[in-house]
Amino acid sequence: MVVVMLTVACTPTAAPLPAPRPATADLTPPTASVSPDESAWTKVERAAKQEGKLTIYSFNFIGDIGAVLSQSFQQKYGIRMDIITGSGAQIGERIKTEQRMGQVEADVMDTNAIQVSNVKKSGGTVETREIPALQEKNAWLMDPILDSVGHTIGYTVSYFTPFVNTNRVKEGEDPKSLEELTQPKWKGKIVMTDPAVDSSTYTYFIPLLRRKMTDLETVRAVGMNDVKFVINHPEVVRVLSGGEYAINVSNSVSVYAPALVGGAPIRAVALAGSTQSRGLAMAAIKGGPHPNAAKLFINWILSKDGQSIAIKALGVTSVRKDVPDFTPNQARIQPAQIFVPTEEEIEESSRLFLDKYLAKLWGR
Repeated sequence: MVVVMLTVACTPTAAPLPAPRPATADLTPPTASVSPDESAWTKVERAAKQEGKLTIYSFNFIGDIGAVLSQSFQQKYGIRMDIITGSGAQIGERIKTEQRMGQVEADVMDTNAIQVSNVKKSGGTVETREIPALQEKNAWLMDPILDSVGHTIGYTVSYFTPFVNTNRVKEGEDPKSLEELTQPKWKGKIVMTDPAVDSSTYTYFIPLLRRKMTDLETVRAVGMNDVKFVINHPEVVRVLSGGEYAINVSNSVSVYAPALVGGAPIRAVALAGSTQSRGLAMAAIKGGPHPNAAKLFINWILSKDGQSIAIKALGVTSVRKDVPDFTPNQARIQPAQIFVPTEEEIEESSRLFLDKYLAKLWGR
């Protein structure tokens, strides 16, 4: 069943356009002054403009963030961008359903690496390694290519770490480890997204288990400590910001950035041996109706110009060295140990999410 998701773009979502006409007749042929790579990209850009539209299924481009990105991209290239929002799991399932039916509407998916990996494994994404931005070898704070085949593209650096409500957890009272969260002191004070419908708990806990940075009994005890499970990330942010709960264990800085900019009483905390760096990720969709516009958008959002706009709107850290860090002060932490999950760990997290491993462990 196709999941209905909310449109937040400046223009209404339309029915899929017919497949674009071949663009070869109108393209300028290569000249001696243009390298083969530059010529190929010129063709991509011109074909993208002829397609005239781009559809993105996104977890991250909500509200004003989506509006800023769609307006900026359209002003630069004259291409309309429609954004359909939903949870990462909803986006992945909708894309796979569309591909099974042969009615693909999405050109790009924008969620996180675990959800992109899930769709990639089903054959639903394509390589974008050849885009010009990725050839800037010395530009990167973190390599944007997150897999071995060039499908999964990371465009932010974002810590996966707990957040607390500052009215309920004072300075000096922060938990120091996952083991502390199993204690009665935190009983009924923890909120997380439901592992039966959302993958973020898997993204956080499974790499820790694989690296033996925690153990299964600790993970089980955390999830069974009278945790409040909610359906999505906005609800986590709402109840934590409102003080209904004291701590959220498994979310990225990017989820909280808009609330932090708005002055919400929350801050990040670093737990010993459990801080991950995992940014937001996207991929071009196989069979999407606007394949050239998809490549053009991914190249733009990795460029200095696109990163400067997107990172400021999202309030996070860029993958580029030449773009300012817009992470709010309350989200900046100094963990003693940081790691970036491997592709294998991401795939394992994806598999266990599909198997509802943590949901079963926690009696969901």
